[in-house]
Amino acid sequence: MKLFIISPEKVLFDGEAESVILPGKEGSLGVLNHHAPYIVLLKDGNVEFQDNSNQKQSIYIKGGIAEINENKLTILTD
Repeated sequence: MKLFIISPEKVLFDGEAESVILPGKEGSLGVLNHHAPYIVLLKDGNVEFQDNSNQKQSIYIKGGIAEINENKLTILTD
């Protein structure tokens, strides 16, 4: 899936990911390729993801919102 992590200052990540774990307000949420459309509020925490070369990465965010649609995950964070 295409993963975008965007803050007001800059794009934190723009690339492909095999899986993503989000710090949802109601608990962690795992996202895989072709996930159903979904919008979720995020709390402060790490967005953990595995890229196409099987490298695990983690980016700290300060809350925000995530939209999953058409095999694209967009995260807007503070």
